[in-house]
Amino acid sequence: MKKLVSFRIEEETLLLLEMLAKEYDTTKVHILENAIKTYANIKKFKKKDLMKFCGKLSKEDVKAFRNIK
Repeated sequence: MKKLVSFRIEEETLLLLEMLAKEYDTTKVHILENAIKTYANIKKFKKKDLMKFCGKLSKEDVKAFRNIK
């Protein structure tokens, strides 16, 4: 059984998740799950590291992503 996890996410990160979900025809939750699994494989992290990871994207990251076609 999966555990329910809730946390706050920055607006820019949410926008990027929405764009990725549309691009790959999937859900935001699926994109976020895969990002967390990938990050977990690279580095075993604690809860506060997860929060930092989810809030890392800046406005410049989102703008750069929008310019990629």
